[in-house]
Amino acid sequence: MRGKCEPPNKTKKSTIDTVDRFIKNLPAVPSHYCRQDSSKVYLPQEYKNITNLYKLYKQHYVSQGVDVDESNGKRGANKIASILHKYIQSVDTRGNVTRLLLYCDCCPGQNRNRTVLAMLHSSLPECKNIDTIQIKFLFTGHTYMPVDTVHAIIENRLKNTTVYASSQWFTVFATARQEPAPFDVEDFYRWDSISDKYYKGNLTGKISKIRIMTFRKDKQSIKYKTSMNPTAASFDNEVHSKTKVSLLPCYRSQLPISKAKYIDLVKLCVDKVIPNCFKHEFVNIPRATNVKDCLTESDIEDCDINI
Repeated sequence: MRGKCEPPNKTKKSTIDTVDRFIKNLPAVPSHYCRQDSSKVYLPQEYKNITNLYKLYKQHYVSQGVDVDESNGKRGANKIASILHKYIQSVDTRGNVTRLLLYCDCCPGQNRNRTVLAMLHSSLPECKNIDTIQIKFLFTGHTYMPVDTVHAIIENRLKNTTVYASSQWFTVFATARQEPAPFDVEDFYRWDSISDKYYKGNLTGKISKIRIMTFRKDKQSIKYKTSMNPTAASFDNEVHSKTKVSLLPCYRSQLPISKAKYIDLVKLCVDKVIPNCFKHEFVNIPRATNVKDCLTESDIEDCDINI
């Protein structure tokens, strides 16, 4: 019958319902000026841009990564190793890269350590195209790299954004940059579990002096140099032959924060400094009296340490 056929370009009801659920699940806040006279709630400023909201909607249904707050992870070598491993896999899928060159600073707690080096060597057998990975540790003062631009972009985004809870950081990261693509956050694994006894011989005291390290798929050894000089001597260090092991997640449960920090956060919720819609995120955080309120891993470079 005429008029009874649904147009082929009409949006499906299931799609509309999905969008409706997505919008209703966004964190909303009451009006600051008329909260006593109205029960209406409003979206924070970062959700009011339709283009950004659409990008978040698409990312919500395809994203497999997670953003990590203090109760879900710590800084350190395992995170850096996990991110680098993901990057190596991504580069290898391009099909036309056989040699990968990496640059980083000399932070011993995150970059220049056994965990990251063991990951680089153990990742090579997984690669179909990459056969050589070389990492160079730059001198202090000469390490302005793309990651510094990332920090600047996110900080610029924060100028017009108020962040009340850790759940909002994902939105900040995702909307900070639209091109070439939003920033993604990945899961982290225990790469330090394979670094123990990974190398034959003793590397203690040597890693902090390494400037260039080269890994080759066809060799059970690594070659390293303690100078950037092309004519400088290179040294070999054998690697134990290891069977492939399954990596475990860094954490099996939520990490507790210090009790003092927990009390302060709850007080901010009680005093309405933190909106009530975010209260559940803070009151449910695990806490412990034996947890110190400090950063456990340093991001200071070796050369910045006064001995």
